[in-house]
Amino acid sequence: GSVASDAIQNLKLYVDGTQVGSASSVNSDNRVNFDLSAAPYLLSTGNRTVELRGDIIKGSNTNFSFSIQTASDIVLVDTNYNVNVAATGLPQTTTSANINVGSLVIAADPTFAATQVVKGASNVTLAKYTMKAYGEDMKVTTLNATVLFNGNTASGDGVNNLAIYVNGSQVGSSQNAVVSGSTVTGYTATKTYGTTNLFTVPAGSTATVEIKGDLVMNSGSTTSTTITTNAASVAGAFQGVTSFATSGGTTYATKALTIVSTGLSSLSKNNAFASAQNISPNVQKQKIGSFTFQAGSSEAVRATNLAATLAVSGGNILITNVSNLYTSEDPTNVIGNPIAGVNNFPVNFTLQPGQTKTIDIYADVAQVNDNSTLTVSDLKVSARTVSTNLTADANTAGQVLTFLTGTLSDPTLVSSDAPSALVVGGTSATAAVYKFVATNGAAKITSLKFKVTNNAGTAEGTSVNSLTIGTVSAPVVLSGSDYVAFFDGTLNIDVPVNTVGTNVTVTANYNTVGTNATATRTQSKLTATYVKYQIGSNTPAEKTGLTVAANTMLVVAAKPTVSLSDYVPTSRTLNVGTQEVMRFTVAASNGPVNFKTFTVTPLFNGASTVAVAGVYDINDMATNLIAAPVSLTTNTPAAVAFSSDSLISSGSSKTYVVKVSVGALGALNSNNLALNLTSADALASGTDWQWNDTTSASYGNGYLVKNLPVNGYSFNY
Repeated sequence: GSVASDAIQNLKLYVDGTQVGSASSVNSDNRVNFDLSAAPYLLSTGNRTVELRGDIIKGSNTNFSFSIQTASDIVLVDTNYNVNVAATGLPQTTTSANINVGSLVIAADPTFAATQVVKGASNVTLAKYTMKAYGEDMKVTTLNATVLFNGNTASGDGVNNLAIYVNGSQVGSSQNAVVSGSTVTGYTATKTYGTTNLFTVPAGSTATVEIKGDLVMNSGSTTSTTITTNAASVAGAFQGVTSFATSGGTTYATKALTIVSTGLSSLSKNNAFASAQNISPNVQKQKIGSFTFQAGSSEAVRATNLAATLAVSGGNILITNVSNLYTSEDPTNVIGNPIAGVNNFPVNFTLQPGQTKTIDIYADVAQVNDNSTLTVSDLKVSARTVSTNLTADANTAGQVLTFLTGTLSDPTLVSSDAPSALVVGGTSATAAVYKFVATNGAAKITSLKFKVTNNAGTAEGTSVNSLTIGTVSAPVVLSGSDYVAFFDGTLNIDVPVNTVGTNVTVTANYNTVGTNATATRTQSKLTATYVKYQIGSNTPAEKTGLTVAANTMLVVAAKPTVSLSDYVPTSRTLNVGTQEVMRFTVAASNGPVNFKTFTVTPLFNGASTVAVAGVYDINDMATNLIAAPVSLTTNTPAAVAFSSDSLISSGSSKTYVVKVSVGALGALNSNNLALNLTSADALASGTDWQWNDTTSASYGNGYLVKNLPVNGYSFNY
């Protein structure tokens, strides 16, 4: 079509009404690409509705269409066979659509938070709007501003210097909207700004439009308590710069502002600190109240004093159980023995109009019975306005705190943060991550004990020499019949009161394979057995007899990583005879690796016979690494063994080229083939893959080999 590539923006892909992937844009080739490879979207069996949505920003009187043109424009993989599926029925093109003439969308600006306006205020914002142009640049030829007072307005009162500002700059001349003559009830005045070109909003852009003025309220006969200021347009006031089409004739309402003599303030409970909550007693510097103090929208205020009234009830709590009361404004100003009444704290801070400040109250609370309560029953902020020096005091009741004995949950394993893996001896790696949750009071963990075993739970003392948590380490030693690491009073782990909890990462420092009797592929697993913690000043508590086991690690001297080669076949046509279908790479880290056997799972139909005819080191395409072809059956794993080990040096990699032989093919468009590198090997069984780290003549299998399975490319005929 005739549309420009940037006219349609923020393009999004939807499947059955749900967005998939991230927003995209039209690139220089007039293509819109959505890459879902990191998180593929599953199309369940049946018809699915796929939509392309976007914002039409400009391009009035132009047309556009979108199309999926070729099979390569949409990549689909069958989840049963892991082979690419070619879409049929392409190309598909949407009906050409014409973009309408431009429009100007006007709305009250949600960021305009003012609710009050002060008598005598100068150049104060009375209303605020956003204007966004769609389709083309939109010219505002004229704009009206209407002010409305709700009560009696005497002669000379109203708004002086009423003006319109666009993106902070005045447009047009200032005008006065004041009563002339006798007092008017419900005074209304409309002023017009501009004649042929007041301002222009570019297509796709948003302009901020404000109506400002000086509020004149000098007469005692003026009883108005609110002022409402609306923008309005006459018919034809808005014009498209490209289409010349006109629009307008609407009044854009905004909120009424309360007229006050001074800028007020407000105080409320801080919503981030629950209004009713359970906490632990016997805790120093306990937060017992949290408040939000806000200056009014019209004038800055200066606070001079905080007056906190305390109240206790229930259980056996007395005011004498509360000590060392202080506020977040001055933690050094402490009242050692507060009273069950007003406790004053002189302060000196200033808040600008609309600005907020959090005020927290703290105290030490002794050991009290469960269900005792403590409340800052009233907090009063003494304040005055900065300009007019009038009273702006505010007060409110605080949160109710109920004291209950605090507890720490048994640890739980965060399995996803430390899954089973091949770990290299002589290195350190995360062996477990445990989550702790504290209830009714923040806890501090001081001691932890772990047992080291194999996967079956039998004591294992060769794989790990020590454990580390944070900066603290503990050796693995024989204790009775177990090998344990005991952090005995050496930890200082804080667990705050919340449901999220605290994750504790345990790092294992593994022995080098070949030392300390550590054999390659040694199984190593941690189990948390003991926790000691303290909540506040309470007596430390213990958890014994725990059996929270982590995932099993295999200690090796070196490990392989399998990946599909960066090479992409230039042709994916399936042919009769021998052809290359895959290149994969095996990298060795931390030491050399002998590579012996790998497993492919073929997925094919149409071909009479398929066999792995050869495997080659890409640097020696003359030497076939397998002694004889390996026949394949679709969807059945097949082990491909080298005639001799392929040695991969430490820190290097080898790329292997896999060729297959294909017998007779069926009818056109009925044949496909894909090889996938797969493994069904388990911890202690299976020989789908064979490799070793050269420290032992025996072979490991495909269990925990990184990146398996790896899907190959699909070939079709």
